[in-house]
Amino acid sequence: MFSPPGPWSIPGTFVGVTFLLVIVAYDRAGWRTHLQSAAFSTVVAFSIVLTIGFPLELVFSRDRAYLLASALSENPYAIAERLLREPAQAQSFSDVPPVVLAAVWIVAALVVYRLDRRRFAIAGRQDIMTDTKSPQEHHQEDDALVVAYPDPLKRFEFLYGNLSILDTKASSLMGFNAIGLAALAVWLEYVPPNFLHASLDIVFLLFLGSSAVCFYVVQVVWRVPSTEGNELRVVRDQRTSLYRISWWVSLSAVFVFVLVSLGHTACTVARAFGSVSDPCSGFCSEKVWGNRESGSACK
Repeated sequence: MFSPPGPWSIPGTFVGVTFLLVIVAYDRAGWRTHLQSAAFSTVVAFSIVLTIGFPLELVFSRDRAYLLASALSENPYAIAERLLREPAQAQSFSDVPPVVLAAVWIVAALVVYRLDRRRFAIAGRQDIMTDTKSPQEHHQEDDALVVAYPDPLKRFEFLYGNLSILDTKASSLMGFNAIGLAALAVWLEYVPPNFLHASLDIVFLLFLGSSAVCFYVVQVVWRVPSTEGNELRVVRDQRTSLYRISWWVSLSAVFVFVLVSLGHTACTVARAFGSVSDPCSGFCSEKVWGNRESGSACK
């Protein structure tokens, strides 16, 4: 869409840098909701993928000399012309694994999201990782807490009770993620490097990411809170948002896991009833979506 067809090229890097400059130039001051920050971070991450696409192509390319010669030639469509002359079976549009691009995009989006939330916190407009409430709504919540619990000790007990609930929920979620990681580790032992393995890798990374976010929820920080109790409310809101992110990531992992399992079960049933004519080819083969065959002669 943004550069000649074929491997990642230098024009794609130019497009990515242009997108980044436009985004930064038109990013105005203010405060953003979670959804707005997520949209901002994913667009920036997409631009970063475009920017580093050519360096990644150099890293994974099987013929770096030809890639550089074609990229620096007077005709930027040299690689595209070669691909058009090759038979469809011999064409290789990019040597960068899709899993690598997906990982770069996800990591970049998470980092940009974190920095975006921190920027508003430093500016005093919004707390890091808080919900979609505006500063005025947070002040109203603080006033409501004072009305409901005039005694500061009762206020502290209420907020500490909320934190205890979050700790319990985060611990339960980490336990669930651990079960999923253990099951995936066993399954991956029987899966060769194919699309099924790559899909399970994505689920594995999602479970790990969810558990990593939970560590921020259950962390212990000892300090003397303010007499008004606002600091505890901020900590509660931050950890609540972190738990929600972890929960959604874990739910995404379960959703992908279910889809992968359904596809694998369909292949297993098809092979059990003899619907697969050639076990060494097709979608259900060990080269695409199947497990490693015991004593398999498939090459």
